[in-house]
Amino acid sequence: MFFKYVLRLLIWPASFGWFGVSLISVFVYLRDLDASFSALISLLGALTGLLSLLVMNVTALRYPNISVYHVLLSQIGCGILGYVMYVGIFSEPLLVLSGFNLLVAACILTFAHLFDMNK
Repeated sequence: MFFKYVLRLLIWPASFGWFGVSLISVFVYLRDLDASFSALISLLGALTGLLSLLVMNVTALRYPNISVYHVLLSQIGCGILGYVMYVGIFSEPLLVLSGFNLLVAACILTFAHLFDMNK
């Protein structure tokens, strides 16, 4: 029960900011889609990030009853988020802090599923 509230506290506030960033990125990359191949790759990354945010929010709601697909999609989205933060596209302190919260939440989900703490 404790992890359910920790996940909600980590995921929900952070996902609002990153949802807006991902949604704006989708529109920007859609506009530049005919100009370069990197826009297509970036668009796929932004769409995967949106899907991962949705899955992480659903996971925070249904925490004891999660599947391995919830964990894997959360890890994929956090991998993309880690790359975006490594490249330095978003260096605002609030986005860095919320990105760190999402990475910690993905780690908690991974360890909870690995060690089966939710049973």
